[in-house]
Amino acid sequence: MKSLCIIVRSLSLSLLLYGCVTEVALPQITLLQITSEPLAEGVALELIRVRSIEGTGAQTHAVLVVERPLQEGEDPIKSPVALDITNWLASRNASEVPLEVLGLSGGQVRARYEGMVSTAQVGLVSVKLQALDEPCDGDADGYVD
Repeated sequence: MKSLCIIVRSLSLSLLLYGCVTEVALPQITLLQITSEPLAEGVALELIRVRSIEGTGAQTHAVLVVERPLQEGEDPIKSPVALDITNWLASRNASEVPLEVLGLSGGQVRARYEGMVSTAQVGLVSVKLQALDEPCDGDADGYVD
């Protein structure tokens, strides 16, 4: 997020120096800012999976929104990981949508968040994954059982 601010400031300064309009219309983006509670000793998250929970009752199912492997040095326990969900939110037909964020290690779900997100939300949406004491993915499909 810090680099986005620097780019915006640089762009604004450049426009001012060249005598252009100083107002800059920024895109309306929504970023999940994901952090995590500490996990069991020796466990590190390797993948973040974001899903939408859709349907009701027996027809409830999860739809993948975005999935991203964590790069070396990325650790949501130490510093936030940002994921862009702007286009997905814009495609929803409700004012709020249920969202599930999973942190996986070794193909097992080790941390989880579930909550509602407003489709009108712009900016940062902070999400804190709760550590799971035991892996809860007995069939190893990468989803909570």
